[in-house]
Amino acid sequence: MAERSSVIVESFSTIGLEPRDRAEFWIDLVSAVHGVTGWTGPGYNSFEGTLRKASTSRYQLIGWRSNRVGYHRTASHVRASTEEDYRVVIPTSGHAMLRQGHRTSTLSRGYAGLMTVCEPYTLTQSSASGFALVVPRQAIDDRLDVSAPLTRRLNLGTGLGRIVGDLVATLFQEREKLTSAQFDSVNERMIDLLCLLAVGDSSPNVNRHLADVEHMVREHVRHHVADPSLSGHTIARDLGWSLRQIQLALQHAGTTPSELIKDERLKLARYRLESPTYQHMSITEIGYGLGFCSPSAFSTAFKQHFGVRPSSIRQ
Repeated sequence: MAERSSVIVESFSTIGLEPRDRAEFWIDLVSAVHGVTGWTGPGYNSFEGTLRKASTSRYQLIGWRSNRVGYHRTASHVRASTEEDYRVVIPTSGHAMLRQGHRTSTLSRGYAGLMTVCEPYTLTQSSASGFALVVPRQAIDDRLDVSAPLTRRLNLGTGLGRIVGDLVATLFQEREKLTSAQFDSVNERMIDLLCLLAVGDSSPNVNRHLADVEHMVREHVRHHVADPSLSGHTIARDLGWSLRQIQLALQHAGTTPSELIKDERLKLARYRLESPTYQHMSITEIGYGLGFCSPSAFSTAFKQHFGVRPSSIRQ
């Protein structure tokens, strides 16, 4: 049996360092994680900070706590270290002010900041703690079909946002008990939810793109619903999108690829049951022909959708 790959877990702290060395140690640590970063803040000699990092080759989740401090990346910093991945900053205590582009966001417990480090920014914080999630840029841009990096303030205090916040905290707590594949899988689900949050606070272009994807997927399903092999994977392949994009667009509309396919097949089944053209086909043949695995599965799904069994339509 192949050995399971584990999540790499690391811890860093200024505790035990000479006071004069703490600031340099911390900014080097932050720069190693987020690209070359500048530092501003009083009381260098009294600075204290801890950082715990869980990482795989694809994702990083960081838990941090530190005194009041300010970070900045200038245009020269960006040129000095190319780093395109997104950061999701999630304070759990204290507060922070994020300025990037034309946006200024106040972050505190219950809110998160989606930001990029490939553009200049300033981030100032009080004595605070929280999490930082490093997300590959393509993972978000492909889902939302955007080319310019997004900057968003996300509400994690209620509804879907609260689920995301709880998921981040739980993932960090269980980091040492997961394989790298499990860690990455949870991050993938988390990114799906983050994208839904971003769409809720996004530009009309993103919403319009998702609506366009949904419309084309529905049209494709209607034209190919009689194909028993129709699935989310075949839809993605035929339309040239990723399965994630299709799932996100349909999720935004309150459904999934499998639910959409089943609904359209049931509509076609009812049409065939009612149409004289298909009188030569039995109920069982119609069900099997549309991909239902058994007569009972077809009958149950049909009754759940229409309130009557297929046999009632044929009477």
